[in-house]
Amino acid sequence: MTTATAPDRDAVWRHTLGAHADAHAAVRRRFGLAPEPDFADRVLAAYRPPAWAVGSVGVLDAMVLRDMVHGVEPEAVIEIGTAAGTSALVLACAMHEIGRREPGCVRTYDLHPGCFFDRSRAAGSAIDAAPRELSRLIARRVRSTASDAARELRGAGVSLAFIDADHRHPMPAADVLALAPALAPGAWVVLHDIDLPAAAERYERAHGLAVDWKQHGAQWLFEAWPFEKLRAGAHTNIGAVRIPESGPVRASDLAPCLRRPWEVQPDADAAAILET
Repeated sequence: MTTATAPDRDAVWRHTLGAHADAHAAVRRRFGLAPEPDFADRVLAAYRPPAWAVGSVGVLDAMVLRDMVHGVEPEAVIEIGTAAGTSALVLACAMHEIGRREPGCVRTYDLHPGCFFDRSRAAGSAIDAAPRELSRLIARRVRSTASDAARELRGAGVSLAFIDADHRHPMPAADVLALAPALAPGAWVVLHDIDLPAAAERYERAHGLAVDWKQHGAQWLFEAWPFEKLRAGAHTNIGAVRIPESGPVRASDLAPCLRRPWEVQPDADAAAILET
């Protein structure tokens, strides 16, 4: 089997980005920003996953994360689910672009010390190979959850978070609720894999293999979100929900979502949060 070279890979990504210029424009339009004619070049400068990071976010996800940072202009970003560290680097690059240079302004948390799709590598291993001007912007925490992030950043008024951890229902909802003490009124929370079940079905049809990642947590949360939300085009697997200006979201606000059959039993911390 042959492996695509970096130039071939970049050409595919560039074509994909060009085909989704409307999604790039939609996110920026929400925040009063004009589309960038050279956005594909800028995204590819930020999106450099190592060859081994086959489970990382995709290039369209990177585009949306970058545009959300440009639109929200946060002082800091919380990420739940580090994995290889590819998305943390995209966030750090975008923060650097908007002039945020404070060490640790991107805080990424992962329950596991190893990357979920390659346990031989530490979570965030891609960060170690990044230029120092970017890696210094990222603070990593392992054996840590959204509840740990909230305790560490309670009252910080963070205006942008990215959740890409356990996608089994109701864990994405629990993560959003857990982050409440750290988030500002009106904060945006980006959700990855809001189209994961359909993606799993496409994979099964294409490869003739059954997969165990047909998980609905992010999809059901995004669909049931009762406040403002944003999806960057119908064919992207990433969206954002907004915390209302009036105050934090509570489990009762998400009742239609939480009534769906749970795909995993949360731990004690998460279960308590879902009961509030």
